[in-house]
Amino acid sequence: MGKLFVSILIILGIPVFTNAQRVLYSPFIGDADNVRFEVIGKAGNYYWVQKSKKKNKGKKIITPWIDDKDPGFDIYDQRMNLVRTVTTSFSDTILKEYFVAGSTHMDQLLFTKQKDSTVVLLNRYADDGEKDSVASLLCSFPYNMIGSDFLLIRSQDKSKLLLLGFETVPDTAMKLHSLLFDKNWILLNHQLIQNPHFTQPYIQYDFIDYPLEHFTNCPVKLANNGEWLMLSSTIVNQGGLLFHFTDTSRRFEMRTIRVPKSSSIQDVCLSLNNEKREVMAGVLSQYRSPLAKSVRMLQYSLDTCTILYDTIYKFNTIAATKTTSKTKFEEYFMTVPDKGFLLLKEYGRPYGEKYSPEDLQKEEEVRYNSGTTIQLNRDDYTRYNHLAGTKELYDRGDLSMYYFSASGKDSCWSGIINKEQSGELNNGNLSYVFLPNDDKLFFLYNSFHRQDEIGSSTILDVNGNPLNEGLVYWNISSTLLFQRARQISDKEIAVPYERNARNGFAIVKL
Repeated sequence: MGKLFVSILIILGIPVFTNAQRVLYSPFIGDADNVRFEVIGKAGNYYWVQKSKKKNKGKKIITPWIDDKDPGFDIYDQRMNLVRTVTTSFSDTILKEYFVAGSTHMDQLLFTKQKDSTVVLLNRYADDGEKDSVASLLCSFPYNMIGSDFLLIRSQDKSKLLLLGFETVPDTAMKLHSLLFDKNWILLNHQLIQNPHFTQPYIQYDFIDYPLEHFTNCPVKLANNGEWLMLSSTIVNQGGLLFHFTDTSRRFEMRTIRVPKSSSIQDVCLSLNNEKREVMAGVLSQYRSPLAKSVRMLQYSLDTCTILYDTIYKFNTIAATKTTSKTKFEEYFMTVPDKGFLLLKEYGRPYGEKYSPEDLQKEEEVRYNSGTTIQLNRDDYTRYNHLAGTKELYDRGDLSMYYFSASGKDSCWSGIINKEQSGELNNGNLSYVFLPNDDKLFFLYNSFHRQDEIGSSTILDVNGNPLNEGLVYWNISSTLLFQRARQISDKEIAVPYERNARNGFAIVKL
C-alpha cells in the first residue's frame, strides 16, 4: 500500500495549501485559564468567534458565558486578520443562544425567561459585524420550557429553518411545537401537535448552539420544501419510530423500525437526499453484551411514503475468541450520506489499570514539559472484508470502524487505524474527526512524525480502500484539539489549537 508523506512548515496566520487540505491558523486569542472562546461559524467571507474573560471562581458557582466578563465577538477575514470586535452582553434570564450563519449575515437567537413565557429574540448582524437592526421578537413558548427543550434545524439549500419545542406535560402526552421559517425569519407555518408516541429524539445541551444542518449527524432532517423527518426510539414497540411531517397541516406519517427482541436501541440517525427525495434511517442496537450489535437500516420515499429497502446487519466488535472487552472505549454511530452508516469505536485504557486523577495530572504535565507524548501504537491502517472484531487486545488510540451499506449492490467492510496519536484524556469525545465528503472518508487526528506533533489524516474511499492522498502531515508546533472540532460548513472544520498554554483556532478546508 503506497503512502505519500508530505511535511510542511506552517507559519502562523498564513494559508497553507496541500493536495488534500488547506489549513488556516488564527492569531493567538488568549490563554486557556483566562479566556473562553468558541468558533461560531462563517458568515459570508468572515469567521466569527464568541469570546469572554473567565471570572475567578472563589466560592461561587460559575456559569460559563453568563457569569463571564467582557463578552463579545471577534471577526476575522479569510486571511485570519482580525477586522472587528463587537461587544455584547448577557443577562441571567438567557436560557440559550443559537447562531445561524448565512451568506450575507450572522443571526443570533436568544431564548429568555419572561414573566409568563419563554421568549425568542432575534439579532441580525451583517457578515462583517455591523448590526443590521435592533433585537426583534421572533416567537414565544410556554414558561416551563428550558434551553434543552428546543431544536433548530436548517435545510440543505439554507432556504428554511425549523424550530422545534418539546413541551413535557405532566400525566399526558408530550406537546410538539413546530415553527417553520424562511431564511429571513418570516413564519411560514406554526403547528402544535400532541401525540403519545412523541419523544425528543436529540438534545442540544450547550448554552451556545447551532442549527442541525444536512451534514450534521442527527435524527432530525428538514427537506428543502419544508417537509421534515424525525427518528426516535420507543420502549412500547421495542424499536424506532420514523415520523414524516408531510405538509402544513398536523398530518404525519409514522413507520416502525423494529429491532431484535433480545436487544435494546443504542443510537439512531438519519440522512436525507433532497434530489432523490429519499431518506436513510439507521438504528444501532446492542444485545446483553455491548460487544454484540445489530444495525437496522431502511430507505424511505418522501413522495410515496413507502419503504424502499430494509435490511439488518448483525456483528461483533471483538475477536470471536473473546466474549468481553478488557479496554475502555467510546462509540459513535454516523451516516455516510447516500451510502450507508459507519460505527466508529475508539479504545482507551485497560479496565484493570489503576488510574487516578493525580495520575492524569502527572501524565499531562509530562506531556506538556516534554513537548511530546509516549508512543502509543503503530502508524497503520488495515481493511477487512467482513464485519467483525479483529483483535483480542486493543491499544489506547486504536480506532475500529464498521461500514454498513445501504444498497444491496455494495459490500460491507471493517477496518482499523492504529495511530501513534494523542488526545485529551478527560474529554469523552473521539480524538478522531470523521467527515464524509465527495465519496471520500476523511479521518483527522493528532499524530507524531519523527518526534514532532502534527495534524494528520487518513483518507479512504467508501469501500474502505486508502486513496493515493495517503497521509498528509501539517508539521506545526501547536496542538490541534480535534476532540473540540466542529464542522461549520460542507467542507470546513474549525479546530481549536493550543501552544504554550495560549489558544487560537485553525480552519481545515477539505
